[in-house]
Amino acid sequence: YPDMKATEGEAFSMNALKTENAKLQAAVKSRTIELENKSRELELESSLEKVRAQALGMRKSEDLLDICHTLYNELGKLGITSLRNAVIHVFHDEQACFTDYEYSDSTGGHITMLPYKGDLTLEKFIKRIKKSEKAFVELKVEGKEFENWKSFRKKTGQINDTRLKQAKAIHYYIYSVGNASIGISSFDTVEKDKKELLKRFRNVFDLAYKRYTDITNAEAQARDAQIEAGLERVRSRSLAMHKTGELQSV
Repeated sequence: YPDMKATEGEAFSMNALKTENAKLQAAVKSRTIELENKSRELELESSLEKVRAQALGMRKSEDLLDICHTLYNELGKLGITSLRNAVIHVFHDEQACFTDYEYSDSTGGHITMLPYKGDLTLEKFIKRIKKSEKAFVELKVEGKEFENWKSFRKKTGQINDTRLKQAKAIHYYIYSVGNASIGISSFDTVEKDKKELLKRFRNVFDLAYKRYTDITNAEAQARDAQIEAGLERVRSRSLAMHKTGELQSV
């Protein structure tokens, strides 16, 4: 039946049509946002799964560099466009140093052993990351400190990164994981939602770190066994001596 509010020549009131149209547009917008969020979550889960798979596939401690590589690629796909590199650190408190694993498409992968002291930026980082097993460190390096940091990199044999010549500052975003840490450095500030993305990867890296400790313990045991076998060969040859001329063989 015709709408009683309709004017002459109308089957329905224009106001009613506008109201209904607005409702439909709002419903479409809401559904579109919902689908986009689901799509982003699926994309993120796919990226996280790649890091999980990399962790489970680790066979030696150096494989942490492959996780850096995967982290760098996946964060780039998820929208962190100003990435400089992805980093993993494993701390050795008894030696006051840490193993630095880093990867970027510009420099490739590199592993360096770095001291806890010798650079202001590094010392600030160590102090903050060591506060707790779930610490988060956000550092901006600029000005004179940035120049000193670049000199320290060169002195300690870190991989050359030509992009640093044009850079005015570097931003670090790093999460603690047990006696290790994982994160990124960036040429620009990273938005809050991207930091939350990185936190999701930190939670997945927890699995990789446990795998790493198992592997390093196994490597240490294998090394001890290798040393013991070498010592035993020397013992056996020594006990088998019958004359002084056999010292040459020992």
